[in-house]
Amino acid sequence: MVKTTKGGKTMNPTDAYRKELRKKELKRNKKERKKVREVGILKKDPETFKEQIHKLEAMKADGALDKARKHKKRQLEDTLNLVIKKRKVMRNFINIFSLWDIWCNSLIFF
Repeated sequence: MVKTTKGGKTMNPTDAYRKELRKKELKRNKKERKKVREVGILKKDPETFKEQIHKLEAMKADGALDKARKHKKRQLEDTLNLVIKKRKVMRNFINIFSLWDIWCNSLIFF
């Protein structure tokens, strides 16, 4: 299969190969970044987010909440929900894994 450039010209096979390798590398890097982000989310403490949201809600009651702070509050709430969701998924995974481990260990004795 002959690769073409945006202009419609045929691409050098070596360049096409390099382009394909670069595409695969970018895909792999994307997966790695996603894993790192998920680990970072799990390390975050939901209590700090709750405290910051509470402070912003107190500012809202005083009427000192401008557009930037509203946006910050929305981001904090979204991040808090994401942290809680990821921790719940991880907790379920750990529970399933521990049940699997118990089940496998019980088979050894029979």
